[in-house]
Amino acid sequence: MKTPQSKSATNIKHRHDAELPRRKEEGQLDYQEEKSKTNWIIKNEGEKSRIRGYVEEVVPSYTEDFRKMFRIKPATFNSLVDIIKGFPELQQAGIGRRDPIKIKKQLLITFWYVGGNDNISRIADRFGVSESTVIACRDKVMAGITKLKDRLIKWPNQQELRDEEQEFIRRNGLPEIGGAIDGTHIPIKAPKNNPQSYVNRKHFHLLQMQCVCLHNRLFSHVFVGNPGSVHDARILDDAAYPLRQWLLTPYRDNGHLTPQQR
Repeated sequence: MKTPQSKSATNIKHRHDAELPRRKEEGQLDYQEEKSKTNWIIKNEGEKSRIRGYVEEVVPSYTEDFRKMFRIKPATFNSLVDIIKGFPELQQAGIGRRDPIKIKKQLLITFWYVGGNDNISRIADRFGVSESTVIACRDKVMAGITKLKDRLIKWPNQQELRDEEQEFIRRNGLPEIGGAIDGTHIPIKAPKNNPQSYVNRKHFHLLQMQCVCLHNRLFSHVFVGNPGSVHDARILDDAAYPLRQWLLTPYRDNGHLTPQQR
């Protein structure tokens, strides 16, 4: 049995359906609209139209697309849901809702936010929630995930370091290696205080992140916070990433490396 819709909702759906051929021809029709052309509704007169059923109907159909859309493997996502589902701060989300949003949907909203460039309004439209709910989900999920940092990111003990050495020898043929270190840049808006300190050599504002990974690409140490104007190597209190007894750097690729050097 179909759910009764107001006259306004029916008219909007008809107008939307009428525009589908033109939008598809112009390349403006997204995946969800092609898959489910009846998700655009208005429940009451004057209420903002939103996509309904994206999480419930469309996301389950993603296979290879899931990682591309949410920047995480489905198995990893499901494991994270199991880990954080008991967190009390995630039991309610949104403002003025009679029913709480499920943990899975809160997590999908958050990953869409951190993994893409859509603004709050577009994310709210896609997931069929209010803009305030998007913000509430983001803040609560990020607070919950932050609690896991000491559980998931930890420096290996002596036995684990010996195991890492063996794994790096087996995989790379290099002895006495306990991890791989590198950094990345996180673009940010210009801070109010000392914004010039956060401008890097490419002339945009950022924070630096430096990580150490184990042989299986799990993080064993993460440092975030240096302004963008600080050189990567300053985090190690050195003038550069030089060759040291405790730090092995790769050969510079000048186009003439031998097979062994590569």
